[in-house]
Amino acid sequence: MYWFESGVKPPSMWLGHPHRGWLHTMNYPLASIKSGHDEMAGIWVSVGFSSEDRDLDVLHIVGGDPISPQHAEYGYLPIYLERYDQSLSCYQGAEQISVGDASLTVILTKKAQDALRLTQQLNFVANKPEDDFRAAKEILTKMQKYESGKIIHVV
Repeated sequence: MYWFESGVKPPSMWLGHPHRGWLHTMNYPLASIKSGHDEMAGIWVSVGFSSEDRDLDVLHIVGGDPISPQHAEYGYLPIYLERYDQSLSCYQGAEQISVGDASLTVILTKKAQDALRLTQQLNFVANKPEDDFRAAKEILTKMQKYESGKIIHVV
């Protein structure tokens, strides 16, 4: 018998997902959130948090622009994830991005978990959502309208 068949509740860092079963989850208080949309950097959201590895960590979510022929040729999708260093980055790394009134959840692909050295599901929670959080939610709403934005859910 598996532990999940025994009726025992899972450890607090595992959450049930209706299609994927149990997800390994980490909850992080949101230290900061910034966002923008400009010609040079494109459309982006940067989430500041404290991880097990670093007191000042960051997850950049970049993309949302329509897929160009060059992106398609190289197999890149516009949504790009990066931590504090480009060596910890990847394209096509998010299975789902959800944003609510006070939280942002990112479910990573196996590829992204390995590339970013993070767990499968990241929950970033704002104690008191302020203007920066609301601005980031607006940016994610814009990203959602592009082909690659189908993975983004705004609640």
